[in-house]
Amino acid sequence: MNVKDGFRFVQLSLMPGQEPLRFLIDTGSRFSFLDERYFTERDPQRRIAVTYSGGKEDSYRKIRTVNLFYQIDPIFKDITVYSHTFYGNLELDGIIGMDSLYDKIIILEYPTLICFLRYTERKFMESVVPDLYSLQRNAKPLRFFSGLPVLETSYGPKDKALLILDTGAESSLLELSKPLPGLVEETISSRSVPVLNFQGKVVNIRTRFVRKLCLVSTSSCVENLEILPSGLPVDFSGAPTGIQVQGVLGVNWLSKHKILLNMKRSLIGIVEKDGEK
Repeated sequence: MNVKDGFRFVQLSLMPGQEPLRFLIDTGSRFSFLDERYFTERDPQRRIAVTYSGGKEDSYRKIRTVNLFYQIDPIFKDITVYSHTFYGNLELDGIIGMDSLYDKIIILEYPTLICFLRYTERKFMESVVPDLYSLQRNAKPLRFFSGLPVLETSYGPKDKALLILDTGAESSLLELSKPLPGLVEETISSRSVPVLNFQGKVVNIRTRFVRKLCLVSTSSCVENLEILPSGLPVDFSGAPTGIQVQGVLGVNWLSKHKILLNMKRSLIGIVEKDGEK
């Protein structure tokens, strides 16, 4: 994975050997996007609704089917991408969303590594990712909300929340009606951080800290996790489905774990970096 100005991206090209483009791997996005300049006036259009922190957009966008390569190795085949103009502070050429990841087996070792695993590479991958066996052995069913992966967490003795596993978010987020003293609150370490949305706009939000955020499925916990108290797209409230999503697990949470996402079988395996849970 490459990093520039705090942005994590992978370099993939539209043809083998071509100059690579910058793509954000984003499990918090339902759709995949490619910059407008790679489309033509002859490309068909499709209507989609996109929600993001601070807004919602319902529009017609051009679509095309592409293959994406890492050097000469095909990583994505025949995926649908929608046109988008990446401007402002969003220095990307594209976004790979969940619609292109549904058939993938992915190893996440943030903040530096993401691997797309093929079954034929298992022995090789076990040498590269020593915890692969543990990840597979401890894999559990992966839940989804509106096509996005979610994990059930607890942040207090009786307080639980569904959070989206979001590789496209630098910061984790937990929306509560008010701070919970001793559990979720501002501390002397709280700070104002810039948050970048889908439109390339930056909003500064003051952080809080979750004293102890645990995964219900594994009982593994992260202490003093810095979170944003707001910014969740309004559509994630889940009113039509009866399911309420209260936030996201971003890169600052991901970086403390090794994660296996088997999208083909809807399984997830998680190992803490300092030991197995």
